[in-house]
Amino acid sequence: MKKSTIFLLAAMAIAGSANAQLRWNPENSWAINNGSEVLPVGSDNKTVINKLGKGDGQWRNDIRFTQTANFTEEEPFLVVQITTQGCSWNLNDFKFEFMIQRKVSEGLNEDSSVKWGGNTDSFHKEYPSFRGDKYKVVDEYEAEMFQLLGSSIHNGTEEVYKEDVIVIDLNNVRATDEDKTRGLLFSAGDVYFPNYNSFQTIVEPDANGVGGVQQRSWMGFVCIAKNATVTSEQPTFTIHYTGTVADSSDALTVCEDYANGDGGKEVRDGDEEGDSAVSEIANDNFNVYLKNGKTVVANDADITVYTADGKKVAEGRDNVELPAGLYIINAVKNGVSKTVKAIAK
Repeated sequence: MKKSTIFLLAAMAIAGSANAQLRWNPENSWAINNGSEVLPVGSDNKTVINKLGKGDGQWRNDIRFTQTANFTEEEPFLVVQITTQGCSWNLNDFKFEFMIQRKVSEGLNEDSSVKWGGNTDSFHKEYPSFRGDKYKVVDEYEAEMFQLLGSSIHNGTEEVYKEDVIVIDLNNVRATDEDKTRGLLFSAGDVYFPNYNSFQTIVEPDANGVGGVQQRSWMGFVCIAKNATVTSEQPTFTIHYTGTVADSSDALTVCEDYANGDGGKEVRDGDEEGDSAVSEIANDNFNVYLKNGKTVVANDADITVYTADGKKVAEGRDNVELPAGLYIINAVKNGVSKTVKAIAK
């Protein structure tokens, strides 16, 4: 199975915590066709497969998260893990979409129906709107990128990693103003974020038609594979985990915990029964990543770095930054040793 793993980290919750704002319930969490067709869950009750459709020069199928989420400043990252099969893709083609548009009621029409105003702007005190643009996660969200070491292939000109991890801080969400201002997501506090394709009333107006709020909103991903990279009759993108973390380093651990735990449940505040979705597990099958092309990362592991001819050049715990070059990495965690190659840039 060819894999390209992505963690998209946006606004929300603490990994490994029973108080997480969001963890994945795969039975009804992802959909295609503007969110109208919910995707089926795999036999492992942990994954859902998004089949790509062939277009002009590429295969593509957008996917949306259908669950209501509540984004908070205290939990500022969203995690999504995705792998590909039968295709590969350029990270700069992969896009993330975050849409919130709101309208505020302005009274009553002559027929006594509620009169709704136009979309609020990004600076509205209580109910700001945000652009629905699909931004490239690397170039335009300035994402941190992790590559799973030991998963690389050589395409004739360079190393291509079959698993990648992307970290997006949703404080980078652009606003509705002309300058596409960053950092306004939490300008009015926590963000109520359901998957509404059309405007829905989220606050009822009073008898005079005042004080009501309508909203349409969704978040999702553009899954793209170029024709030249497709190696099967049906390329797919598989979502493995969706959740929230307080820090980007938590993302690497939470997805490993989910893969080794029960999985397949949603966890929100006060949901003690669902906490086994991501249990705290001593994970011997740990991964080693290369962050932004220059830092080796293996959480809770002792790392030793050697040149290609066996000379030790660096060591540390959790992460080690490297100058450009070819290296052999040995990481040890819970008594388990893993040795992989890394090309730092």
